[in-house]
Amino acid sequence: MSKTSQDEWTLEIKPVSGWFVSYLKDVWRYRIFSYGVFVRRDFVAVYKQTILGPFWFFLQPVLTTLLLLR
Repeated sequence: MSKTSQDEWTLEIKPVSGWFVSYLKDVWRYRIFSYGVFVRRDFVAVYKQTILGPFWFFLQPVLTTLLLLR
């Protein structure tokens, strides 16, 4: 009574739903992470070649406010 290697592996695992539906659920579940990646990428792209860098993002509105208050 020896079993061949094919007889030992008879369990087949199948997904409950299609892979596309599962993929969309994961994308929706982790949407906040993708927003963070896109916002960071845009922020770096805008201020990468400036001398003050991201500091200019905060400095510019402060300077504008000071000028308009005079």
